[in-house]
Amino acid sequence: MTSRRTMRNLWLAWPLLLAAAPAAWAQDVGGLTAFEPPCGPTDMPGYAAIGAAPNIGMWAGRADLGGHIPPGCIPWDLAKSTDVIAVAAQFKHAGPVEDLLARFGAISSLQTIRYWSVTDARWEQLIRRSTALSAANAADARPDFTADELRSGNDLLFLQEENRTSPTVYRMRVTVFSVDSFVIELENISPIRLMLIPLVGRGAFHTVWFLNRLNSEHWGYYAVVGNSGLGGFSSNRKSVINRAVATFRHVAGLPTDQEPPVAP
Repeated sequence: MTSRRTMRNLWLAWPLLLAAAPAAWAQDVGGLTAFEPPCGPTDMPGYAAIGAAPNIGMWAGRADLGGHIPPGCIPWDLAKSTDVIAVAAQFKHAGPVEDLLARFGAISSLQTIRYWSVTDARWEQLIRRSTALSAANAADARPDFTADELRSGNDLLFLQEENRTSPTVYRMRVTVFSVDSFVIELENISPIRLMLIPLVGRGAFHTVWFLNRLNSEHWGYYAVVGNSGLGGFSSNRKSVINRAVATFRHVAGLPTDQEPPVAP
């Protein structure tokens, strides 16, 4: 029988969901009582320095955030989130914005992401299967999305099978786009399951990415993840950090299994 703790942990196989100095720990800024994405007057947590691990804040939903209400650019009802994570980092990229956008559209490349599994004490594949879809059906596989398709702002569907959950269909769309920034929203449109056991219901897992050009060579990365299904950051901080760092590195075009692990 699956343990309650295992079920609570499994949602952490979040998608896509982050250049860390090899020996550096990601800064857990969970002591903050608020978070501010880079669409408001301030950024909180602030971007980590180039070459440093991402700044990561974790909150048990409204219980930790209290009366804090982030800017309206968060595309879901925060009051319904049992857990929230914010990740802020910088990386080098001197090319066009379309090159970064294309990384989010390259759904098949998600299978290359590796993260440090604290449970198994080794590098493991985070996403076992990923494919773009032309409809909300696993049989409707299609080639990866192009930057132009993302830039259109249309809903794009893809299938993803994390290393600890069954295949799940997600919807992704670009809601803001310019030569210096873009915003991508994502949510699950099928339940996230452990085998046949539903862990997170349809539309209960959300991610929003804010990518902003900081200067001619550097970009800021800010991701917010909200979950209103089973969760529990407090006992899983190392797992959250390792998955967050792996996802950031993938977007930044860095090796995802860079030694040593950020949170061994």
